Amino acid sequence: MKNKDIDIFVGNKLKYKRKELGLTQKKLGDHVGVTFQQIQKYEKGSNRIPSGKLYEFSNILEVPIKYFFEGFENNILIQTEKNDNNISNKEIIKLVETYKSIKDKNIRHDIINLLKDLGDK
Repeated sequence: MKNKDIDIFVGNKLKYKRKELGLTQKKLGDHVGVTFQQIQKYEKGSNRIPSGKLYEFSNILEVPIKYFFEGFENNILIQTEKNDNNISNKEIIKLVETYKSIKDKNIRHDIINLLKDLGDK
């Protein structure tokens, strides 16, 4: 993976959480003292988010800083808004976050098998 991959990944997580909370780019930008255009650049990964801003985002969006990096280490990286199957980043991130919240290992195993079976159809 390239260094830019992490910027894109973190930007996608920022965008997903912002939208989930119903915040506009302008509103989020106002909270941290940047323009909505700068938020757009952060979300696209074209500009790296400074650590201080990332800290502010985590407070505003009420997530731990590690939220922005969760999934990256497992190569769950979607660089475009839609992938080949027309699945959005939002759907994939939500699927992974929901899956990670399941405590029972047997249920997670059953879900993987179900998804494999459904994928074959």
